[in-house]
Amino acid sequence: LVPYANASTKAEKSRIVTAIIQTVHTLPTGIFIRFEKSQWWEVDDAFARDKVGSLFRDSLFTKYRSSTKAKMEKKRIKNFCEASSSNKPCAASVS
Repeated sequence: LVPYANASTKAEKSRIVTAIIQTVHTLPTGIFIRFEKSQWWEVDDAFARDKVGSLFRDSLFTKYRSSTKAKMEKKRIKNFCEASSSNKPCAASVS
C-alpha cells in the first residue's frame, strides 16, 4: 500500500498493480475469483486489475477523490449541510 500511495504517476501505480497480480498468479492457487449466481468464477486480469486498483484507492480514500469512501464522505457532508437550518456556510469536516 505504501509504494502505491507514494507513486506519483499512473504508470507507476499500474506497474505496482501488475506486480501484485503477477505475484498472485505465481502461487499454487493464485487466481482471482468473484461470487456470482451462487457460484465462484475465475476472473480475467483486466477485472482483477480494476478491483486491486479500487481496493487501493478505497484504502487511501483521504488521498483519492475517486474512491468510493471519499465519494460517500462527500455526500454525507453535503447532506449534513443541507439538513442544517442555518443559512451560514457549512463547516462540516471529515470525521
